[in-house]
Amino acid sequence: MLVRFRIPQLKRDAIIVHRFEVLPSLPDDMTIGRDLMTALGLVIDFKNRRVQWDGSELAVRTTSGTEESLHRPHPGLVEANDEIDEAFAGDSTDVTPVDLLPQHLDATLSHCYLKLLEEYVDLYNGRLGRIRLDDNILPLRADYVPSHARPYSIARSLEDGARREIQRLIELDVIEQIYGSESAAPAFFLRKVSGSMRLLVDFRRLNKFLSRSPYFVPKIREILLRLGKAKCMSTLDANMGYFARRLAPQSRSVTAFCLPFGKFQFKRLPMGISTAPDEYQSCIERILRDLPFVIVYLDDVLIFSENETEHREHLRIVFERLRQYDVTLNASKCKILRESVDYLGFTLTANGIQPQKKKTEAIQQIAEPRNKKELRRFLGMITYYREMVPNTSELTARLNRLTSKKVVFVWTPEDAAAFQEIKAALARNVWLAFPDYSRTFHVFADASGRQIGGLIVEGKRIIACFSRSLTATQQKYSTMEWELLSVVEILKEYRTMVLRFPVVIHTDHKNLLFPQENSLRVKRWKLLLEEYRLSVQYVPGSLNIEADTFSRLRYDFVQQATEEALCAVEEEEVALDGSVMKKHQLK
Repeated sequence: MLVRFRIPQLKRDAIIVHRFEVLPSLPDDMTIGRDLMTALGLVIDFKNRRVQWDGSELAVRTTSGTEESLHRPHPGLVEANDEIDEAFAGDSTDVTPVDLLPQHLDATLSHCYLKLLEEYVDLYNGRLGRIRLDDNILPLRADYVPSHARPYSIARSLEDGARREIQRLIELDVIEQIYGSESAAPAFFLRKVSGSMRLLVDFRRLNKFLSRSPYFVPKIREILLRLGKAKCMSTLDANMGYFARRLAPQSRSVTAFCLPFGKFQFKRLPMGISTAPDEYQSCIERILRDLPFVIVYLDDVLIFSENETEHREHLRIVFERLRQYDVTLNASKCKILRESVDYLGFTLTANGIQPQKKKTEAIQQIAEPRNKKELRRFLGMITYYREMVPNTSELTARLNRLTSKKVVFVWTPEDAAAFQEIKAALARNVWLAFPDYSRTFHVFADASGRQIGGLIVEGKRIIACFSRSLTATQQKYSTMEWELLSVVEILKEYRTMVLRFPVVIHTDHKNLLFPQENSLRVKRWKLLLEEYRLSVQYVPGSLNIEADTFSRLRYDFVQQATEEALCAVEEEEVALDGSVMKKHQLK
């Protein structure tokens, strides 16, 4: 039963909403369990016999006036608490509106949002939805050849749990048992932290015959463009994602899999199918893509707004759309009305974006690679955060060389030093601010014989970092061409952000202001720059520290910018060398 109540002895105006078990023969009208106390932040001081909540406290009283009565829990409550512990250890479905909201909301906001969440409680009650779109037909190639594998054996200790999981999936209408098929993939089970089992099917052979239409992770700059003035954010997680998408009957037979105790096939989109991410992303985009305050990647939905009132209406629109298409939510992974959220490996706040702390901490724990495969995996993770790490291309150049097929993998002390330097750069917590389109963009760009680099700033805020290595052909360009190329590349990379807005290019090369070279290459670059609202400001080389840093000096800079140097560039401009970068990022 969902109950709304207050505890006036502690907080007169705070409204609490919680789902209670209805049990017979209790001595009191209501008993608060540890699940609700944890959610509210209630603290019991047993020594002093006090209960505390957000600065208020109250004396603890027993129900019968004796100590003994505190040690005889009702059997039904013990059972209910055991179920709650089990639910929170696994895939929780017993989550209330209170659990979705941050603590310490004022009474008015709490009431408004709780009312909204109660209205759409059917979205997060643990039910598996069934997306109301045409059934998915797997894009099977014409040369598909069925194959049948022998079932993998299952350890005796796992068999009972495996059978229970299969029965659960049948009851959810995710799979069905079959008694004959041309093909069958082998399947196996993994034990989850909660002790339950996870079914995994080896679809590698089937994937060779499926045609993909890939969807990609939204780029950081796209998120930056859209989140400019966001102050309130929520993240939603679809419940059992792919399983909410029905497979067309004609596509089910190719998903058949075999176990030692039978054959089964999927009625819903299975994990492990190469086209599953593409199909699911396509579905969610069709449902939500017209909403400008929503960013979607697979089953992760980000909603952002400028204030609490607007955010509540945005949530209502999204909830109504999800209900319309029968997309349900995993409440234990949803965060509502937050000032900061973790999304796609990044932490987003009203002030900007940075790599998610637990992700960067995990990268810090990675051991030195023993082969090219491990090195490529590490560099792939670093590349994902390349827009957050100044001078990424210079930092990774040495290790990238080792991934070449023409180079024998030999790990040297110099490689180990480069490896640690990359991890240290990622650990420096660089923040990128969201662009303010009422201000002028300033581009600092420079180049060396191997790298081009630069950044975009607004006043004292870093908006974007950029760097990349030069190709063998580009390394033969003239110095002026390198400088011009660095400007062209950074503007192309962030075209959607700076196009049609004033941009000041800061350079320490006077030739860039009046280029004498008239090659076809330079002419082409000039034409590309014509579509931008550019002005160029000459900065003496001794003052253009920030751009040179990215192309030559890596991240740990050694030069110091004086106040006079900053003023010589522009009154409100910032030299982003290492000695001042952190201070400006914090601002």
